[in-house]
Amino acid sequence: MPDLSKRLSKNELTPLKRACIALGLDKDFVPQTKITHLLQKAKVYKKAFQYLRLSNEPEAKAIIEKYDSLVPAERKAMTIDHLIAATKVDHVRIVEILSGEIYRQEGLASNMLAAIESTAIMSKRIAFAKKPEGFQDAKMLLQVTGVVPVPKTMVSHVSIIGNRIDQSKTVVTAVNVPRLEDVVRDVDATLEGTSE
Repeated sequence: MPDLSKRLSKNELTPLKRACIALGLDKDFVPQTKITHLLQKAKVYKKAFQYLRLSNEPEAKAIIEKYDSLVPAERKAMTIDHLIAATKVDHVRIVEILSGEIYRQEGLASNMLAAIESTAIMSKRIAFAKKPEGFQDAKMLLQVTGVVPVPKTMVSHVSIIGNRIDQSKTVVTAVNVPRLEDVVRDVDATLEGTSE
């Protein structure tokens, strides 16, 4: 069968067919993988190439190199499945790279958002703790600041950056802390005894 791409002018070929030819594929190539569908279903397809650019993995670099070799109309017409076929990279490996990069980037964004909003959130908690219905918040704030003892024997310091418990800073102490109800009863009994 004669190669029609040589006889047809560039304007007579669709951007997808031109992309296939530029990638070294048959102009009528149909991908066998369904990574595009998977990424669209997860609502990350539009950012997939940005995530691959952030990766240092050779497979990601190979995909991006091919992607960058296309003109904008061809990039828009083809899918990541075309690039996977053109680079002969394992499609499962691309999913692994994308999953890892999405997790890493979105985690960083979440940590930054939490750090930025923590002051506003704490201000709201303090304002609520000052109201009668906010007694649990007031108790929590007093425990966090060390004014009221924490009823548990373990205090964990949670790192906002990294979103994990820092085991090296975990303090375990055995403290016999009376229950709050017992303290209130003792204070009440003491006050009743002094009033007689």
